[in-house]
Amino acid sequence: MVIKDVTEFREERGDDYTDRVPAIYRQFREGEGIPIHTGLYLENVYEAETEPWDRTGERGALINLYGMEGMNDIHLHELTPNGETAVQHHLYDEIVYVAEGNGITIIGEGENKVQFEWEANSLFYLPRSSPYRHINTSPDEPARLLAGTGLPTIFMMVRDADLIFNPPYNYWENISDEEYYSSDGTLYSGEYPGVGYSREKPNIWDANFIPDAVTFDKLDRDLTTGVEYSNMHFPFPDSPMEAHVGEFPVGTYKTAHRHAPGAALLFISGEGYSLMWLDDWEDDAKVKFDWEPGTLIVPPTGWYHHHFNTSTTAARDFVFHPPHLDMFNSEWLDGKGTNRIMHAEEDAEVRAHFDKVLVEKGRESKMPIDSYMEVDYTPDN
Repeated sequence: MVIKDVTEFREERGDDYTDRVPAIYRQFREGEGIPIHTGLYLENVYEAETEPWDRTGERGALINLYGMEGMNDIHLHELTPNGETAVQHHLYDEIVYVAEGNGITIIGEGENKVQFEWEANSLFYLPRSSPYRHINTSPDEPARLLAGTGLPTIFMMVRDADLIFNPPYNYWENISDEEYYSSDGTLYSGEYPGVGYSREKPNIWDANFIPDAVTFDKLDRDLTTGVEYSNMHFPFPDSPMEAHVGEFPVGTYKTAHRHAPGAALLFISGEGYSLMWLDDWEDDAKVKFDWEPGTLIVPPTGWYHHHFNTSTTAARDFVFHPPHLDMFNSEWLDGKGTNRIMHAEEDAEVRAHFDKVLVEKGRESKMPIDSYMEVDYTPDN
């Protein structure tokens, strides 16, 4: 096993791991006059460059990482102290994560208007074709919001920017629910009854607003992703997108897995590293990404990826799922082997490297030794 950092990997291969987006979307983004962040990952969203964005009246940037592959994007909104965006009304829905700051969002108009407060690490959903605006309530500090969208896919289908950003109807008028952004939710395990969400998941929380994803206390074990890993999935009503929050304890890591493009993984607590690779790389290379709160990684199609916690606290990630990722699951990679490598099946050098990194930091692995010996290992609860 050969581990290479991102810079070394790109220099050796000479491939363009910048971005892959539809031509019509590329034309749109180049006309926005704001920074476009590309590449295999974004080191820190808190430090990412923004510029004034005429469309919103505040500052912003677009994030088009290589692994999104033209399916989805992330809009980075930076609100100046006491700043507020112009009213936004567009055809696509959004999953919004508050990277930093405090404020309110007002959705709807007139008697139909609803507003709710958010703070750092809040998570909420904005339905398509629903007018809204964000307001930074701090007089001293900026706010940063990350909005996951399916805009590249929408552009490929609709191909009309005026229709996308000026839809002829107001979807919010069909909702008119003052409790829509309540933090109360409903827990499901297995089949979620909501429209637009077809996969079975062990842990599902049905709510449109999560006050703090870092302290959210409803996470539960998910043995499909690692013996010590816990998570919670957040589907949204009548939306093709979803999100989830996951946590792996001190001294542990997730199983290697792979899937379709576009799952944008934002680390929100802890520190560590991720390894990513394709099976057919002749030199058996694995690309290493060091991460901290604010690092954003999007695994490209079919790239296996591990996430390793090397900090003294539990680590959490937040994942924006693109539209229709549920169409590409186990069946998608038929003929290419498994989509997940259990710990007992993984390269022994993966564990050896993890142990070495922990020793260098004066820490030790908390991985159950039996998990390396039994493919179907189940921890005692």
